[in-house]
Amino acid sequence: FEVSRGGEAAHVAIFLRQRPGEPSRCCVHRLDDPCGPPTAAVSFAQADAATVRWNAEGTALLLQLSTEVDESGKSYYGSTALHHVLAEGPASVVATPGGPIHDVAWCPTRDEFLVLRGHQPCNVALYCGRKAELLRDFGEDLGQSYWNTIRWNPFGSFLALGGFGQLAGDLDFVDTASRSKLGQCRYDCCVDCQWSPDGRLLMGWTAAPRMRVDNRVEIYDYLGNRLLKIDFEELYSAAWRPAPGEHDDRPPTPGRSRVAGQAGDGKKAGAYRAPMSSGVLSERMRQRGPK
Repeated sequence: FEVSRGGEAAHVAIFLRQRPGEPSRCCVHRLDDPCGPPTAAVSFAQADAATVRWNAEGTALLLQLSTEVDESGKSYYGSTALHHVLAEGPASVVATPGGPIHDVAWCPTRDEFLVLRGHQPCNVALYCGRKAELLRDFGEDLGQSYWNTIRWNPFGSFLALGGFGQLAGDLDFVDTASRSKLGQCRYDCCVDCQWSPDGRLLMGWTAAPRMRVDNRVEIYDYLGNRLLKIDFEELYSAAWRPAPGEHDDRPPTPGRSRVAGQAGDGKKAGAYRAPMSSGVLSERMRQRGPK
């Protein structure tokens, strides 16, 4: 379940897995009347798991569904689907051109959301938050790359698009106003990342239990320049200290650019290789790089 944030009335969305004779379903209830009838409800013929994401106003949510088995036989890793549900209204399927849904994320300041969709290398598309209609396909502006993670900065002015986990670790930084890339870098074995409260810096970390070696924190500016690297013997998590209301949004600084040939630490970072894995697929992705 997931509770909405913001808005005049708080809601809770509850996902129930399918049982014999009953499909999977999602119900939305008002917190001030939890025993009353649901304000929205939708059922699914196939859904083994779901991730619920509310928008900032608490008026709509996105349900990212997944199945363990793709009955069409097109994917070994199961299937995915994305549904848009109004807190007190109808639900609809978000139209995508096919292929898996890798990540979705609401803009923190506008009623719109981004979707990473399609087979790798995938593209990113922007949708209207009220009707889930496609506003813009960013393929013409950003091209395609090996991404599976979306991170908006707190003001919705910059984006970080990353390819973590089984992907090579590419990070692209985007100015949402101009829909252009500000810079890019590669962070091998990054587990997750988070924007700073002022929306200018991105912190990524490599941590246990996902990674038992090379635990560290790295901080980049919005152009992809690495500003700091701290190694740890064992790291479990990292986060910025919250600072609500202390910072204002600022556009990119005129004249600033990515530092060409930025020096590393003299050690070539090696990608994590799972036991019994040859690492051939990851190595091919690194050699090919983004298109």
